[in-house]
Amino acid sequence: MDNSKRKKQKISQRKSYHWIKGIIMSEKKVKPKSIESIFERLESIISNLELGDIPLDKSLKLFEEGMTLAETCRAKLKTAEQKVQELMEDREGLVNKEGDL
Repeated sequence: MDNSKRKKQKISQRKSYHWIKGIIMSEKKVKPKSIESIFERLESIISNLELGDIPLDKSLKLFEEGMTLAETCRAKLKTAEQKVQELMEDREGLVNKEGDL
């Protein structure tokens, strides 16, 4: 392989690496605080994985992050559901007490 082909190949590799690194690095791994931000990050991860242009090791890291976010989301939704249930039970108790008067 001559020098010009090697240079082009190196440049091409660098560009794709920076593009991939940009996707991974620009998406901070800080846990989102709201369910909305969790969904946004999950959508971003899904879009990146669907492109199929990411190396396997990076894809696995994104997949792992997505699974962690999905579990965080499930936990937040369960907590919210429990809170609603408590509020409904409190409300029903209040209605029953008022009805007894």
